[in-house]
Amino acid sequence: MSQKDLLRRLAVSVKFDYTSVTNAAAFNTAHTTTCVDTQGYETNMYLLMLHTAAVTDNYVFTLNETDVSVTDAGTACGTGDVITVVDDNDATIKAKISAAGVLTTTAASTDNGHAYIFEYLGNKRWIKLVATVGAVTIPMTLFVIQSAPRHGPYYSP
Repeated sequence: MSQKDLLRRLAVSVKFDYTSVTNAAAFNTAHTTTCVDTQGYETNMYLLMLHTAAVTDNYVFTLNETDVSVTDAGTACGTGDVITVVDDNDATIKAKISAAGVLTTTAASTDNGHAYIFEYLGNKRWIKLVATVGAVTIPMTLFVIQSAPRHGPYYSP
């Protein structure tokens, strides 16, 4: 498959870019009230970037899933429905990610300046990354990356 074909199979959207988030409610508001529609894609993931902040970080990020509606809050994904990884192999950071894909940040010195990927493996229609805890100001960026569309567009030479 050519590089051109691979790029046509990606859908990338920026949910918010380098936004100074002050607490969990501000994160959820910046992300808007709508979920991401997983229908039509085999791979659905969030890319969360925590930028450098001088304060002690205390956020908990959870991927929620629902079949109810695009505005439903949903419930936390279970073990096996989400994989969360960090951009490097640091054991200290990896230890802050639970088997159910919940990320708990505790220190600006280790948690910030990294990219975290939440890949959804479940079968619900909508997903949403939410902050359930958090009360410090940190600049963040959030992307949604969807790939491998189940139905077109197809490239034919």
